[in-house]
Amino acid sequence: MQNEKEVKELIQSDKKKRVTWNDNQTKGQIEEKFLKIGTASTLYKNKLDENIAQLMEEGYSEIEATSITGKSVTPRGKVIYNNPVFYKSKESIDIEKANRYNFFSIRNIGLGVVAIAAAAATVGLVVSKNS
Repeated sequence: MQNEKEVKELIQSDKKKRVTWNDNQTKGQIEEKFLKIGTASTLYKNKLDENIAQLMEEGYSEIEATSITGKSVTPRGKVIYNNPVFYKSKESIDIEKANRYNFFSIRNIGLGVVAIAAAAATVGLVVSKNS
């Protein structure tokens, strides 16, 4: 058993693990050309496909439904390893789905701020040229 001092030292250690993909990169996502993708034989493939179809009927996109079920390839054959949705939890996808058409979603607020900044810059240029 470790004492309290040893535990604190372990927590505060600056050792970082080095992780590499097949493409020998340590940062970013793995490139698609390095993936070996094929159809897996599983007893649950039909059940997963039914689950994806049901989620799509409930309003999820194809990529969201595939991600929630845990598959890496959509029913149309698109690989979603490089799609950020693949790494999200079902809860965060549900939150985005609920806010998708909400005017005050983070995405819409961000777009509004950019539009206001662009308008202010345009007005500033016009005023400075007229002066």
